[in-house]
Amino acid sequence: MNKTARTLFAIAAVATVSAAHAQYQKPIGVSVRAGLFFPTNGTARDSASTWFTVGADYKLKDLKVSGAPGMQYGGSLSLSLDFYGKGDYSNLPLLLNYTGRFESNFYYTVGAGIGFNRVPKAGGGTASGEDFVVGVAAGYDFVRGGTPLFVEGRYYGSNESALNGFSLVGGIRF
Repeated sequence: MNKTARTLFAIAAVATVSAAHAQYQKPIGVSVRAGLFFPTNGTARDSASTWFTVGADYKLKDLKVSGAPGMQYGGSLSLSLDFYGKGDYSNLPLLLNYTGRFESNFYYTVGAGIGFNRVPKAGGGTASGEDFVVGVAAGYDFVRGGTPLFVEGRYYGSNESALNGFSLVGGIRF
């Protein structure tokens, strides 16, 4: 079994066990997600047009936000750690995020932080470094069988342009 298949199997197993566990626990403010990443840089995309991504958020604090009269709006601060990569390309962004939630199940997230990256060097091999990373996401929360789930579209922008791109993920909240 190749490495990607083992990773996907492990995530599915954890999500299955966690889903049952999540039905009996109070929310602890952790979200776990996995999905596909699509690089926008031509060179990175030529190496592989679809990469794997996995990540987690930890809610630090709920914020009081004033909205228009009669409109419910909530916000929170969170810390997130993600991984996306394929072959010689990878990034591990650590971001401080603001998430806004409306009356519906829709939400958005904006964040900024540092990315720990690896990219191929011109003469061969790879180069590692740190750079500034931003993340923007829009998502939708829903519940299946008492388990809080979500789907999300994300964009990561990095000073290392080979690591810019979009992702589509699904996840579970604890």
